[in-house]
Amino acid sequence: MSSSQIVAAQDNLNRVVRFMDTTAGRDKIVRLLQYSSRFFGWWLVNNNRLDLAKKFSSIEAHASMARKVFRLFKSIAHLQTAAKTWMQETDTVVSLTTVIQNLSLAIWLYYDHVIWAHKLGLIQRDLAPLSRKSNTFWLIAMLCGIAKATYLIHITQQLAHTTTKADMVESLRKRQSEFSLELVRNLLDLPIPVTSLSPRLAAVFPTGLVGLCGTLSSLIGIHQVWSKIK
Repeated sequence: MSSSQIVAAQDNLNRVVRFMDTTAGRDKIVRLLQYSSRFFGWWLVNNNRLDLAKKFSSIEAHASMARKVFRLFKSIAHLQTAAKTWMQETDTVVSLTTVIQNLSLAIWLYYDHVIWAHKLGLIQRDLAPLSRKSNTFWLIAMLCGIAKATYLIHITQQLAHTTTKADMVESLRKRQSEFSLELVRNLLDLPIPVTSLSPRLAAVFPTGLVGLCGTLSSLIGIHQVWSKIK
């Protein structure tokens, strides 16, 4: 192995360490484990391998609980983002979608924390209405994210057509790619709260499909976090 390859390998290893050192990075990895376990568990059930399916179901449950710990107090950051956007953002569409999205995420996390506390036995609550409220606000946040990403893709497309500077066009195309990836991620995540809220749609979207969508969106999330690690 040449010295340049050794340096490249060391740089990649350092980047992996920095990625795993972030809460977002660890959360995305555990999320991938959670939804891939849901998919494989469904596949194993459909292939009559029930004992192995139970193991994947257990992995999914433990991964879900671990992610609830990662998300503790994250609602504060969403409230801060909502307040900052409301005061500083001049684009009305971006402002409204971002504020509603982050407020909805903060409320979703509140219910998520209550569910977590109940599952630990710290408090006693009726999980059914809590789950409905949690998924409702998560769905609202997702729809706002879809609307914002679609709008920003349109805006950057218009700007790219009107500018003649090559570096500006390249920058706009890069941003457009990022917005498109965010749009795809939110669209893939849509079946998760929707199937929890609607039994009819749950029949249309089997558990395996929801797990597969969650797995793909998790891979996109890993890529998004990874791309920010220098």
